[in-house]
Amino acid sequence: MKRINLVFSLVSLTLLLFVFNGCDSNTDVTYSPEYKFASMVGTRWKTKTKVAIVVLGGEKYLVPPRGFDPTDPSYEYAPTSDKPRVLAAFPAGTHLRIEKLMEHDDGNRMERYVMVTLEDKTYSKKSVCLHVDFFVLNTFLAMYRSSPDFPLPKTWSVNPDLLEAAE
Repeated sequence: MKRINLVFSLVSLTLLLFVFNGCDSNTDVTYSPEYKFASMVGTRWKTKTKVAIVVLGGEKYLVPPRGFDPTDPSYEYAPTSDKPRVLAAFPAGTHLRIEKLMEHDDGNRMERYVMVTLEDKTYSKKSVCLHVDFFVLNTFLAMYRSSPDFPLPKTWSVNPDLLEAAE
């Protein structure tokens, strides 16, 4: 009888963990040949604009001014209920290092995002998600597929308006 209770308890615990965690998964795809990202790992960059770490949807993102500064002409954010909460703002010249490429699958859609480590200021050595604006849009980051009318590159390059190589 004790054995049956133990098996029942283990099965129940497994089901509870599945229910509470859902199908969410984050996978490190940094070195997957499919994404051609490995050459970006460890590269160091300096921001050309002020930036901020914001919390949105429970995740920390490094965003350019349009993601946190209402005085920026291109400022935009999700509906008011999802307005990002600014944790810290940094001036132009903030250094960061690219760490890895992650893939998130919530069962409905798959997204990829880049993790970086800030190398100076208050959040030194903290990893955050890098907003897609910091990259030239490519087929790996796009929320839609490339098409003949709108082909997307299959290479990685930073947005030269927002980042420059660090010395």
